[in-house]
Amino acid sequence: MPAHRDVLMMCRASLEMKKLDFPNADELAINFAKQVMTRQRKKENAESGFFGHFYEFASMKHSETSWIHGIVKNQFGVDIGGIYPNYLLPIIDLLKLYPSHKDAAVWRSSLELFTFGYLIPACEKNPFLLVPQGIFGNEGPVWFCGTFHGTNTIYGYIAALALELFQIFNEPKLKEIAYANLQWIAGLNGGITAANVKEGCVIYSVDIPEGVALPASMICHIGKRWAGT
Repeated sequence: MPAHRDVLMMCRASLEMKKLDFPNADELAINFAKQVMTRQRKKENAESGFFGHFYEFASMKHSETSWIHGIVKNQFGVDIGGIYPNYLLPIIDLLKLYPSHKDAAVWRSSLELFTFGYLIPACEKNPFLLVPQGIFGNEGPVWFCGTFHGTNTIYGYIAALALELFQIFNEPKLKEIAYANLQWIAGLNGGITAANVKEGCVIYSVDIPEGVALPASMICHIGKRWAGT
């Protein structure tokens, strides 16, 4: 059974195939979208008060996180990707392409549930308006982690998604979330410490005094202090 992110990617692939006049490509996209809808947490199945986000697998009742690295035998090292959090752009595109389709109301309702049940309230629970790494059962949302293997790309991607959702719902909070996540990448962030560099940086080095955390741009070669991805 494919993961939620894989179903969305197949929906995207089908829409691209439609541009090449591939037979029944639009039907494939719509069918994949239906599978996506079945993975969504409804309000009655809220997780730590949040709903509208998605189960990773149809057969397992845990939520998909914003970023997936992959673990084999309890060790890192698979590098399988999964860095586009809540990749709902194919659903948005379906709504744009087929606004009169019989499933259009369901697509819009799903996007609304995600936006107001998960994205906005989860981002507003931290002072930087960051998208969470995910909702982890009774532990709730977890926001901060190291930028291991490009984790910080999720902030740029969620900004793009938030702006697309703003076009649909005209909710100013979505613009605020987009700008805040981009600012985090640009340098308005919690910073790095000497211990971070010593213990966790493999290809990055900078002199930082002990006992302080200095913000850094996450864009290579941009800013007075940059740490890349």
